[in-house]
Amino acid sequence: MRTIMQALKSSKEKLVQRVEGLKKDLADWRVRLNSQVEQCQTEMGGLRTQLMTEMEALRSEFLDMRTSLQKQMDASWTAVDKTDQPLQEKHKPVEA
Repeated sequence: MRTIMQALKSSKEKLVQRVEGLKKDLADWRVRLNSQVEQCQTEMGGLRTQLMTEMEALRSEFLDMRTSLQKQMDASWTAVDKTDQPLQEKHKPVEA
């Protein structure tokens, strides 16, 4: 009976040690995981900032392009209107 008790006690001690080892492994894993999560969050924050900066630059560039295109269109219409006026004057009906 003593041998059985000693075997059970030894088995229990081994299990307790194994459980303690697993708890330590889990704690270490959590620390590593938290570190990786923080690293990813920092990287994502940097990427987000970079993306927002690039988006703002693109918005500004598109606004400049739009303004430039609008000025070109206005200038074209003005040129068309000016070239159209002499034609309209030549074809005016003569008033009697």
